[in-house]
Amino acid sequence: MFAAAIALAAYIRARPRDYVPGGHALRFLFLTVFIWSAAQGLSMFMKSPNAILLAAQFSYIGIALTPVAWFVFAITYSQRVRKISRHLFNTISVIPAITLLLALTNPQHALIWSDWSFVEIEGFLGFVTEHGFWFYVHAVYSYSLILVGTAILAFALNQYRQHYQTLLAAV
Repeated sequence: MFAAAIALAAYIRARPRDYVPGGHALRFLFLTVFIWSAAQGLSMFMKSPNAILLAAQFSYIGIALTPVAWFVFAITYSQRVRKISRHLFNTISVIPAITLLLALTNPQHALIWSDWSFVEIEGFLGFVTEHGFWFYVHAVYSYSLILVGTAILAFALNQYRQHYQTLLAAV
């Protein structure tokens, strides 16, 4: 819940400005991290297996979209593009959208979690999963987006000295 609170505070504080590269994408990133961490955090306090499963499914909104948000932030902050086109956004969101749909309907096909159970430890009910086929498709895709986005940012920071000054000013 602490991570969710930080992400929410960052989302509120990061008011988008049209003249700040990546500002809108940064807010989108903070929002996806908030959804992910809030759903995960709330599930720790739930006692019903159905509620925990629902929270795990809901967390996939953030899980699926955070890598997309990171990539969009990377290309807009690095000024590779000023604003991401709807076509590009929709294209890079296909796998996450399928992942979210599969997470929400997982009990019917077990492609995200092939098996799951609930374990009670010291009064907390934990959700234990074995991953299904689509989980690995999503993982490879997500880590690829994160890697490419990070490489774009690293290249941009190396190319443009003003990024160093902005980064140092933020610290």
